[in-house]
Amino acid sequence: MKLSMTKNSPEPAKSPLSTPQPETEVDLYPPIPPSPAFSEILMTPAAAIQIQKIIDSENSSADGIRAGVKGGGCAGLSYKLDLETAKQEGDRVYESPSGVKLYVDKKSFLFLAGTVLDYAGGLNGHGFEFHNPNASSTCGCGSSFSA
Repeated sequence: MKLSMTKNSPEPAKSPLSTPQPETEVDLYPPIPPSPAFSEILMTPAAAIQIQKIIDSENSSADGIRAGVKGGGCAGLSYKLDLETAKQEGDRVYESPSGVKLYVDKKSFLFLAGTVLDYAGGLNGHGFEFHNPNASSTCGCGSSFSA
């Protein structure tokens, strides 16, 4: 929704050189980036950059990372990440614009569909973060969840 706003002056213009004020449009509802479709998993550019840094620092032949879920952790399920070199049977593969790949096996996909993998490196700590819409609860450190 956009509003059209014009600046009205209470006094008439006194100079023949004055020009009317242009209309200014204000967008009341700026676009919000879409959530991933429930059939995909996304990684942010920050996550892709960090994955590439890890691959480079390890001198690995990997072209991406495998994201998965395993039983354990204080909330019941925990995330796991490993470097990966090739697609395995049944994998779903998602690729960032920079070419870094995210591999997810069938079982883990059931728990990770719609997730955004991010990397945060702020003052409160750094590491990969899973923004998972399937998690009904998470532990305090964010490394485990229940579905």
